[in-house]
Amino acid sequence: MTTPPRCLALATIVAITSCFSPAEAAYPQVPDSSPLHQLTVDFFSDDYQGDEDPLRTPDRPARSVTLVNLGWEFNKVGQWQTALRRFFLAIRMDETNASAYFGVAYICSVHNNLDDAIIFYREAMKYDQKFAPIYANLAKALLLKDKHSAEAPKLLDQAIQIDPKDPETYITYSRYYADSDDWTNAAAKMNQAIALGHPLDPSVKKEFKKHGIQLNEPQP
Repeated sequence: MTTPPRCLALATIVAITSCFSPAEAAYPQVPDSSPLHQLTVDFFSDDYQGDEDPLRTPDRPARSVTLVNLGWEFNKVGQWQTALRRFFLAIRMDETNASAYFGVAYICSVHNNLDDAIIFYREAMKYDQKFAPIYANLAKALLLKDKHSAEAPKLLDQAIQIDPKDPETYITYSRYYADSDDWTNAAAKMNQAIALGHPLDPSVKKEFKKHGIQLNEPQP
């Protein structure tokens, strides 16, 4: 899975102040059974009573950026539940902040909550169509649910079009082809990842060799 790059929040958000108040925003919906259900109740209800009141925050989009950065810092030290709350508050501050939705989706993916990850990656895509990891990570989540997802390769193609130098996208694509028993295309994608600096795992090399394919060796 593609992790957030160094300047995700600053490089990718669409910091546009909405004409709607937080209570009127069309927030993403999750089922009552979702692990995120209580968070959506806490942060997205009309009677929100959090520590920070978006309506009293002078520059909500700027505060939203700060909260996303804080979220990644908490996640980095393993406090992912606190990170989620920062991302949710960032959405409450600015419902157009794609990075906040991405943060929620990423943590869901890491913890195998694929249904919510897919919901929030799709929300992120609504507000940012130029950040390749949204497409690549959504594709990976879809493939983890259905290894023959017809949507996944289209998303991976889009990710490569935006950023052709991210090896993780090619790794995901290679696994998609391998699961479809198309080892020729799987090798082509894996070799592209290797050319971009991805290390060649001995077990991967062995697996391809079983199918009569010798992968390229990484360049020193």
